[in-house]
Amino acid sequence: MEKIKAVIVENEMAAIENLEAMLQENCPIVELVGIFQTFKDALEGIQKVKPHLVFLDIGLDTKSGFELLKPLKHLYFEVIFTTISREHQIQAIRVEAVDYLSKPFTDDELVDAVNRAAIRIRKNMPQPKYLHVGGVREDLIVPFDKIMYCKADNNLTELHLFNEKSFVLSSDTLKKVGEELPSDQFYRIHRSHCVNRDYIKSINRNTGLAVEMRNGVKLEIAKDKKEDFYRWLGI
Repeated sequence: MEKIKAVIVENEMAAIENLEAMLQENCPIVELVGIFQTFKDALEGIQKVKPHLVFLDIGLDTKSGFELLKPLKHLYFEVIFTTISREHQIQAIRVEAVDYLSKPFTDDELVDAVNRAAIRIRKNMPQPKYLHVGGVREDLIVPFDKIMYCKADNNLTELHLFNEKSFVLSSDTLKKVGEELPSDQFYRIHRSHCVNRDYIKSINRNTGLAVEMRNGVKLEIAKDKKEDFYRWLGI
């Protein structure tokens, strides 16, 4: 299988460095894509990088690791608790954690936990998803992850695709197209625009409400969408 994208959520640097070294030495299947030491950074970071696996300490700076999981229920990832405490194992079972590793844990314990996480991830990893486009001339199947943004054209919708000079024209309205797109990946920032978070290059907060996409196109953000859009992005 492909690499498992993982993050470490831990408030002690020594514990972070130890776990990082153990993963590099024993778990080549794991790709570490984030390290977070505070509740706030972990909440924002996990929403941004969307890992497959989270190594989670229970004692964070302001709240517990269990409290971190609550607002992230809409995301799929497996959890391995790595903690010095032995008193929260029942809670770990209730949140269906892969394992509960009490510090100090061994290389073998870590490898066993990661292998069991890999089995779960392989079974639950989402399959490629597509948008069925009722075109003006022909029907098409377009992968979600190729759509940079959608633009309303009266009662039609332009689908602007990554690395494509022209767009695909759907005979459906933007409202209908938007209902078919995954809400964790696409957001309707304006009555005329719906964007894919993976292709947002920057957000201009100084000169007005606008996002710049990776192809250089700038799209307006409706004023009444601004705050909710920022929350959706986790910024």
